Amino acid sequence: MILLANLDNVRWEPLLLIGGLAAGVYFLPSMVALLRRHPRAGTVIALNILGGWTVLGWLVAFFWSSWSSIDRDKAQHDSNERESWTQRASRILRSDSDLNT
Repeated sequence: MILLANLDNVRWEPLLLIGGLAAGVYFLPSMVALLRRHPRAGTVIALNILGGWTVLGWLVAFFWSSWSSIDRDKAQHDSNERESWTQRASRILRSDSDLNT
């Protein structure tokens, strides 16, 4: 009875704010995996939920969520750079052939 009476005097706003921030930090690896469209996002989420309560599990999930897509982003950047190089080369060749005619 005394415990219930003390709950009326509790300010819930700070507790809800701290709980929301803690949940956001806890699920950060899952959010990163989803936002970066990680190829193994489901596995990262499962690891985050099941093993994230340990510091090691959370760190593994966090680094894994941001690691694999870095390679994909770099490969995509390299392919975009390659395309722009080929476009420049074809433009140079076209302008060179226009000079010869």
